[in-house]
Amino acid sequence: MNTPLLRVQLRRGEDVVLARRRTRQLAAHLGLDLQEQSRLATAVSEVCRNAVEYAGGGWAELEVDTGAESALIVRVVDRGPGIPHLQSVLGGTYRSSSGLGVGLLGARRLSDRFRIESTPGQGTVVELGKLLPSGRLPPPVSPAELGRRLTAERPDDTVTELEIRNQELMRALATLAERQAETDRLNAELNETNRHAGCVAAPVIDGSGRCVATLSIVAPEQRLREDLLPPLVAAVQAAAANLSRRLGGIGAKPAPAKPSDAARPRGIAIASDGRRRA
Repeated sequence: MNTPLLRVQLRRGEDVVLARRRTRQLAAHLGLDLQEQSRLATAVSEVCRNAVEYAGGGWAELEVDTGAESALIVRVVDRGPGIPHLQSVLGGTYRSSSGLGVGLLGARRLSDRFRIESTPGQGTVVELGKLLPSGRLPPPVSPAELGRRLTAERPDDTVTELEIRNQELMRALATLAERQAETDRLNAELNETNRHAGCVAAPVIDGSGRCVATLSIVAPEQRLREDLLPPLVAAVQAAAANLSRRLGGIGAKPAPAKPSDAARPRGIAIASDGRRRA
């Protein structure tokens, strides 16, 4: 069951900023931490921007799902021309100079829930959601009263919201630097190989910086030929990096081999006896 809270009309750029602000403020009221507030607010602003730029406007509805898994829901609706290449956009194969595909994919990665419906000539509905901390429900006030409270929290100007967005960007860059450092550490481990390897492997990193899988190639006869190790390691690391990027992670980036390192290919090496060696 969804409880309606607020509705923001989308006609111009200032309305996109307002929708972002209302999303962030409501997320804070419902107990989401700063990172989750920023993620949902950024996703909402991307989708609202699409509605204004490509569909001539629309509206954003903010609700709370009070079902088994409570969530803050933002539904962005427009009555524009629709998205003709929706499946290609969601599959990551559509390329547009306007950045439409990148914005939708980014919004999906930033949300816990994502649903989109688009009909040519009739418009598009995008639903974004963030799961709430256990037990958090909307305040027991009317939507109008909640709207007045939210309006009173911050001056109603674009500059203030842009300052907040810059602060969020700085925090995101700091987090990215930490993830890059962790990726560099993993790559340093990968660079310590053994020439008598039985397989090569590389990690797949998701958007939170965690290693969620490992891609590997195993020799059919317990040992890989030394002349095949460099291209095999490069191929495995490139495939792992590609998957990492699709999951929103940084990915393992293969480092170019130095001439003196020709006998020391990149990658995790597992000896023919099955032991992993540094």
